[in-house]
Amino acid sequence: MILNYIKIAWRNLTKQKLYSLINITGLAVGLAVCMMIMLYVAHEMSYDRFHKNGSRIFIPQAVIKIGGNNLGLEYMSYAAGPIIQQSQPAVEGYMRTLSYFRPVVASTTAAPQAKFSEEHLLFADPDFFKFFSFKLITGSANDVLNKPFSVVISQDMAKKYFGAADPIGKTITLKTDSAYTYQVTGVAENAPSNSSVVFNFVTPNQSLLAMKEAKRYVGDQQISFGSFSVYLLLKNGAADTAPLNKEHGCNCQKEQGL
Repeated sequence: MILNYIKIAWRNLTKQKLYSLINITGLAVGLAVCMMIMLYVAHEMSYDRFHKNGSRIFIPQAVIKIGGNNLGLEYMSYAAGPIIQQSQPAVEGYMRTLSYFRPVVASTTAAPQAKFSEEHLLFADPDFFKFFSFKLITGSANDVLNKPFSVVISQDMAKKYFGAADPIGKTITLKTDSAYTYQVTGVAENAPSNSSVVFNFVTPNQSLLAMKEAKRYVGDQQISFGSFSVYLLLKNGAADTAPLNKEHGCNCQKEQGL
C-alpha cells in the first residue's frame, strides 16, 4: 500500500515538474528560514547562561523620574558596589567593570614599531575570573589581577602579539590617556558569542585608578550614576531582590541571561 502511494506521488511529480519544483523549493526555503529563526532565538536566550552563578547575579539600576516617567540607568559610581554590599545582607559579593570607551593602541616591547588599534579593554575588580565563569587557559583566577598593570589577554590577542610563544611574564603596552606597560599574567579563552561581557584585555581597576584620567571615572563616593557596570551576587538569587528595592533608591533588576 505504501509503495503504491510512493509510485503515485512520483508520477504526479514527474507529470507536473514546474509545479512540483515551485512547491518543493518553497517548502525547503520555509523550513530553512524556520530553522534559522529557531537557532537565532536559542542563541539569544542562551546569553550568559554559561556562568556558574548566573541565576544569582543581578545588576542594580538607579531609577530617576523625569516628567512623570521613570528612567533606569545601569551604570553606577565606583563606590556603589561596596556600599550596597555593606548595607544589604542579601548581597554576597559584587563586581565592578568598566569597558574603556575608545580603542587603545597596543604594541609589545619585542616589536614596538608594530602598533595596532584594539577594542574591548576591560577594567575589573581582581576576582573577575572567580565571579564570572570565563575560562583561563593559563594563570590562576585567584591572583591574575592582583597587581596594578597586570593584564589577562584573550586567545586571539595572545596569538596576534606573541604567536606560539608563552606570553606569561611578557609585557604589552596599551595607550589610553598615556602609554602604560602591562605584564601578562594570564590568557583567557575568547568570550563566547552569547556573552554580554566582552573583552580582549582585562586589567584590574587599580590600573585605572593609577591613570591620569581616573577622576573622571571614579565619581562620587556614594551610590550615584557613573561609568561602571556593577554586578551583585545575591545569596539566594531572585528571592533576595525585594529587600534591595528599599534603600538608597536602588532598584535591583535581573540582567538578561544572568
